[in-house]
Amino acid sequence: MVSNYFFGIECKLYFLPFGPLEVQDWVLSYPGQFEHHPFLTPYINLVVALLLGLTGRQCSGKSEIAKILREFGFDVLEMGEVLKSQIGKEDPSIEEVSKFAIEVRKKMGRGAVAKLAIPILRRKLSSGGKVVISGVRSPEEVEIFRKEFKEFLLIRVKSEKGNRIERALKRGRPDDPSSMEEFIEKEKLEEELGIEETMAMAEFEILNEGTLEELRRKTLELLDKLEGLDENRSTS
Repeated sequence: MVSNYFFGIECKLYFLPFGPLEVQDWVLSYPGQFEHHPFLTPYINLVVALLLGLTGRQCSGKSEIAKILREFGFDVLEMGEVLKSQIGKEDPSIEEVSKFAIEVRKKMGRGAVAKLAIPILRRKLSSGGKVVISGVRSPEEVEIFRKEFKEFLLIRVKSEKGNRIERALKRGRPDDPSSMEEFIEKEKLEEELGIEETMAMAEFEILNEGTLEELRRKTLELLDKLEGLDENRSTS
């Protein structure tokens, strides 16, 4: 059977016993005809998937970037939501989530939340989805995501401390520090998790020192870069 259509796919081809040829992790963009071989077709696994991680200090702009990405078809998962899903209680408090995070990291290491996120992310990516996971905070989490998901790319979000303090005290989200003392305490907790080392592992950076409009422009510019990477892979 021959079908006429345009497609851009990422697939794994496992060829049959009549030959040793095997092609894995192949990105293909093809305008024209694709012939479905009766023996080959069952061995094609079509996947179009992209997993972006957002890392950065508190109040650096990760959530705003996630909102923008959602507009462009990304499913957003917060690392904090992963923790909440494991507590077994509807709408747990910030204190309960923080306590659980400490306990689970003591038992499973600094990469604990990433391990808990894996089954959730697999479900979201299984049908070729685009997912952004916000709040990656430790090098261990990055290593786990890179090992489990070849589609994973990490984005570092940077903002000066003064701007972050101003946002924290102005916006008043439930998980934001309400005083300088709380802000400093949260900074220390992030440092203990290895936030600076984590940010150094990123492939991309967004500098957030201006307006929301500027942040949106920078985010869209990064999306263009990612699309360019896909095009380069498909023609190489």
